[in-house]
Amino acid sequence: MRSYEVFEKLELDYTPVAVKFSMTKPADLPQLEGKVAFCEMLKTAQNSESGFYADKTNHACGVGPYVLGQVEEPDPGMIGGMIGPRINVYEDTRGNRNVYTNMHTFPKGTAPYTWFAPLKNCTFKPDLVILVASIDKAEIVLRANGYYTGDGWNAYGTTVAGCSALFARPFFT
Repeated sequence: MRSYEVFEKLELDYTPVAVKFSMTKPADLPQLEGKVAFCEMLKTAQNSESGFYADKTNHACGVGPYVLGQVEEPDPGMIGGMIGPRINVYEDTRGNRNVYTNMHTFPKGTAPYTWFAPLKNCTFKPDLVILVASIDKAEIVLRANGYYTGDGWNAYGTTVAGCSALFARPFFT
């Protein structure tokens, strides 16, 4: 049994997605057509048959390329906390700015390509496997991980720049 086939036994409501952060383009995945926010690429991959790769030209939001180290200089308004108050998710720039000072990001130039594929059709060794699961099914996966690693688990997210919490933080921690 392939090690990923065990996820099929969980009968998850959403397709697990394999993700790889790479210095090279994949040989067997097409480039994503158009622009999608980094956080939305997970859903795009869940709905794709074979997957895709994305580079900085495929990002519809400035946060993704910043998190992936694909831009030289981030937008000062973004990291200065100007966006959150404008869309009414933070009272002022102070709270929003803290998200950017505390987030995980890839060193510049180290992740120019991000590969995505539904886990069942994945042809590469993933850096992350992302599951969307109910609490009872997530607990099974977390306990299995702890069984092998001894690691605990916790939940982490942010009101904006969720792509850092979703992709970069689990990769680096």
